[in-house]
Amino acid sequence: MAVPIKDGQQTSIVLMLALPRTLDEFIVAAEDEISMEQSEQTFLKQFHLSAIPEDSIYYLIGPRELIEAKPCSVDDRIQWFLSNEYYKEATNCAITHKDDLVETTVAEVGRKMIENLVEKNDFETAASYLSIICGKHKEEWEYYVQLFEKYGQVLKLVPYLPQKQPQLEPECYESVLTSALYCKSELFLKLIILLPSDLYRIGAIIQQTLGRLKSQLSREDRIFIIQALARLFAFERQYDKALTLFLQLKDTGIFSFIRQYHLFSSVKNRVVELMEINADLAIRLLLDHETEIADFKTIVPQLSKMPRIQMEYLNQLISRGEGYEYADLLEI
Repeated sequence: MAVPIKDGQQTSIVLMLALPRTLDEFIVAAEDEISMEQSEQTFLKQFHLSAIPEDSIYYLIGPRELIEAKPCSVDDRIQWFLSNEYYKEATNCAITHKDDLVETTVAEVGRKMIENLVEKNDFETAASYLSIICGKHKEEWEYYVQLFEKYGQVLKLVPYLPQKQPQLEPECYESVLTSALYCKSELFLKLIILLPSDLYRIGAIIQQTLGRLKSQLSREDRIFIIQALARLFAFERQYDKALTLFLQLKDTGIFSFIRQYHLFSSVKNRVVELMEINADLAIRLLLDHETEIADFKTIVPQLSKMPRIQMEYLNQLISRGEGYEYADLLEI
């Protein structure tokens, strides 16, 4: 229903284009205030909108004027979204029409959205957009690593941080590892296992880890960190230090670790310690790699103070047709 204009009342024509968001919500996709002659003296019903749809041309017709409206460019649309603080819509528009952009880029528009999300402390949403916004641009990724680090939120980048194409500077990955070391020790271990060790300076992370172990930690955190440190030593080819840590923890992961790095000769005099961790796995390791570790004549004497385990080892050895000279040890 048109509302009469009172004498002397200042008025203007506002043209708005609304787009549905849901069944109950919409956003204003475009809005413009238009000055037209006699608008202050007439009713709104005297203004009309006409169009030539096939040419995407629209006309706003007043008592004395005709205004032609044409679709705005992608850059115009994005600028309007930004000026009205619709940052996500602006970014999505830039992503969808990235090949049509002339005055801006996806990275520039995306940065405004990310900065807005950071102001709102919505780091998870911000991080989820980075792969699209940054693409293969190393400098963009490194900028956001520094930004998230500044706010203590660098771990939000873990699911999205690229490892190649682009590969970032070591400091970026070290920032993530250091944050995990001090905040989420289990995640730190997972990252040490999953991240290629050539992405960061191993020696620097070892020093950080050794420093962390000097502080007061829960038993669980200490175990995770020592497990990670053992792997870091292995990456540096300091295998004896790595083995010592696994033995200290009595971690069954030592058996797969020995196989992975072919550390058989390093454990030939540590058979008892291996048995104390898991006798079944230790016996299997000794039998599978007898030539690399030590023959049974070296193993049996080491097990003299562990008669039950010694008996189990001999049973399996004799079942393979070896070690008959020790058969008397099986007699009860």
